[in-house]
Amino acid sequence: MMLSLFLQLHAAPHHGDLYNRPFLESFEETPMLVAVLTYMGYGILTVFGYLRDFLRHWKIERCHIAREKEEQKDFVPLYQDFENFYTRNLYMRIRDNWNRPVCSVPGAKMDLVDRVSHDYNWTFEYTGRTVKAVINLGSYNYLGFAENTGRCADAAAEVSMAYGVGVASTRQEIGNLDIHEEMEDLLARFLGVESAMAFGMGFATNSMNIPALTGKGCLILSDELNHASLVLGARLSGSTIRVFKHNNMQSLEKLLREAIVHGQPRTHRPWKKILIMVEGIYSMEGSIVRLPEVIALKRRYRAYLYLDEAHSIGALGPRGRGVVDHFGLDPRDVDVMMGTFTKSFGAAGGYIAGKRELIDYLRCHSHSAVYATSMSPPVVEQIITSMKCIMGEDGTTIGSDRIRQLAENTCYFRRRLREMGFIIYGNDDSPVVPMMLYMPAKIGAFGREMLSRNIGVVVVGFPATPIIESRARFCISAAHSRELLDQKHVQTSWLFHSVEMATAGKVIRCKAAVAWEPNKPLVIEEIEVAPPQANEVRIKIVATGVCHTDLYHLFEGMHKDGFPVVLGHEGAGIVESVGPGVTEFQPGDKVIPLFISQCRECRFCKSPKTNQCVKGWAADRYDVMALEETRLSCKGKKLLQFLGTSTFSEYTVLNQIAVAKIDPAAPLDKVCLLGCGVCTGFGAAVNTAKVEAGSTCAVFGLGAVGLAAVMGCKFAGAKRIIAVDINPEKFEKAKVFGATEFVNPKDHSRPINQVLAEMTDGGVDYSLECVGNVAVMRSALESCVKGWGVSVLVGWTDLHDFAARPIQLIAGRTWKGTLFGGFKSKDGVPEMVKAYLDRKVKLDEFITHSMTLEKVNEAVELMKHGQCIRTVLRVSP
Repeated sequence: MMLSLFLQLHAAPHHGDLYNRPFLESFEETPMLVAVLTYMGYGILTVFGYLRDFLRHWKIERCHIAREKEEQKDFVPLYQDFENFYTRNLYMRIRDNWNRPVCSVPGAKMDLVDRVSHDYNWTFEYTGRTVKAVINLGSYNYLGFAENTGRCADAAAEVSMAYGVGVASTRQEIGNLDIHEEMEDLLARFLGVESAMAFGMGFATNSMNIPALTGKGCLILSDELNHASLVLGARLSGSTIRVFKHNNMQSLEKLLREAIVHGQPRTHRPWKKILIMVEGIYSMEGSIVRLPEVIALKRRYRAYLYLDEAHSIGALGPRGRGVVDHFGLDPRDVDVMMGTFTKSFGAAGGYIAGKRELIDYLRCHSHSAVYATSMSPPVVEQIITSMKCIMGEDGTTIGSDRIRQLAENTCYFRRRLREMGFIIYGNDDSPVVPMMLYMPAKIGAFGREMLSRNIGVVVVGFPATPIIESRARFCISAAHSRELLDQKHVQTSWLFHSVEMATAGKVIRCKAAVAWEPNKPLVIEEIEVAPPQANEVRIKIVATGVCHTDLYHLFEGMHKDGFPVVLGHEGAGIVESVGPGVTEFQPGDKVIPLFISQCRECRFCKSPKTNQCVKGWAADRYDVMALEETRLSCKGKKLLQFLGTSTFSEYTVLNQIAVAKIDPAAPLDKVCLLGCGVCTGFGAAVNTAKVEAGSTCAVFGLGAVGLAAVMGCKFAGAKRIIAVDINPEKFEKAKVFGATEFVNPKDHSRPINQVLAEMTDGGVDYSLECVGNVAVMRSALESCVKGWGVSVLVGWTDLHDFAARPIQLIAGRTWKGTLFGGFKSKDGVPEMVKAYLDRKVKLDEFITHSMTLEKVNEAVELMKHGQCIRTVLRVSP
């Protein structure tokens, strides 16, 4: 509730009319219990640190760190006492997480030099091995220009041959080249300002230029989270510095008012200048400056604005031109625009841009301009080429495509982390994504375990963050594919929950919707889920669909003694743990539970004629697992597992023969529908009926299964697909899936089979009954052409017998049944997932409602009264 309120407060800026887009940021306050435990963790580490220092003092434990010489004890110490204490006793424990040598281009993937330590991270030695293809989520490679192939790399190589790699002189002497001036002219056009000046080092761009802009008698108002280079520059300038709360406009305005009212200390003379210093994106918080409000305050109080766009230039805005472009503002409203080339441009150095008189002044007075050597020509060419790509002046859409891809990746990555239940900081549009870890022990554990899974991340703790806000920081790039991001999501989800809860091998208590008796609403209960036994897999269910088969068991009763039970069989989730003997799955895998097993060993599994499995039949007969056991219980009572799955629970346990491993890029809230309805209908057309190209088909019933059958007929190449249903509102939806014609039996006085026979010159080639009504089953059979028509029974019922006259079959018709669309489950479901990712089949269009597990009874009522096609329940993050 606190987070929800916080999000609302931050989603509505105080000057909403200044913004052209929603401004959504979240900084959830550290829970009290977590804060206390974190302080305790640091306290314990500190106590043991002093104990070890005591042992080192008496030479009981060897001390490896550098120390002041005894004979130099009267000199000014090189190290602060606490800083040295923290380094040797806390930082050293997890030092292996930082300063890892990279031996490749830091692109979407990178190679790391392997190293080991035999003395607890005091020293390292190289093993001679290389850790290949590590997913890079630590580099500020926002637009993916950190690459050694392509037009940027080629252009830089050509310039190296023509100009060499350096001049070894300042721009004021003999270090000024024509490409330096070309770059600065291009940069000014890119930013929309009069002039710009480039420098060889990003840090020095701030620290050496701010002293040239302000001095004694000037006031700098600095955001409390500004970068060290801004802080150093402000201190070197000799100006008075006052700090306002991060991105807090009330705090900034209060300081502005006080500065104008009171003036300088003691003399109360007016300040010579008041300079507001902010960053575009704050790299440790992932937040974006409230620039429209800052500019409004700057105008109101006649101050100057210094904007550091080190991280935002290229990474924000529809044209990649930074936070000014992001908010649709006029660049002339920013007095001093600063940025770096190291992030979005894949180069080095920084720039200052603004009015021409400002840049001319800096050329004469900036220490970076007067004393530093000029930028390396290949670096300059890298900047020019990448900037032209972003501007579209290279004649391609490479730049705009990367800007769009970065925005999409950022939105997707943040959304998926939130869906998984992680606490993340920052703005929704920021490609810097901090994920909170809090505890000091998790910093090292998370970094090491992610690297062991070939994912490189940055982990950060005190003093770089507040002591109770340790975090992992992910940097998103346009070079990341959806598959890479999903692989990271899966591993993070499993690893975080393993570190957070250590649930493997333990009973899990979680929420589930329990059906205690027939014809009664489901009840949300806390249930116990036992650990997986031999050959079993415990799965965290992320999403599940509500299928008519669930309602059939609840209201019409396939087995009257099948209660209490946890329903649901159309779900998808992530493997939490595995039992002995399981080699196919590992924690973190994305999977779909199956009510049709596939052991791949029995004679049925080996036969191409069926998708049945001998080892799976028990689940169909008893509504429990294949082993006739259930791992679910509540209040001391055993809970049956519906069709061996029970996806209306946050966790469930299945035999490994009833689980399908799927592509890590698959969105679980969509592909969960492949656990039953969609595969059943689609496979009925493709696998069972074997619909041929150019044929005529009729589909009876336009629920989810019927619409999937329509999609299957379309996929197979049917020429005419006639949709039959008594609800005309479903016809438009059927058209989306490929139906060509629609028939409502209520609009005709004759039997539907006669209507279809007249429409198709004697009957359709294929009919698929997707209702589960015996009368409709017979009508579907009689709608087929006599000589070769194939009719497939798809709908489920065991309440009534059906009958047909032998003459209906003797002439050549075929009457078939299908279960799960004839798919061999463990093989077929991953193929359907791939088909969805390749956009060959539809899933999103089936979903008419989405809600949480707590609203399961609402979803049941929607299905019961025919008011939905599929409702997806979000079971757990």
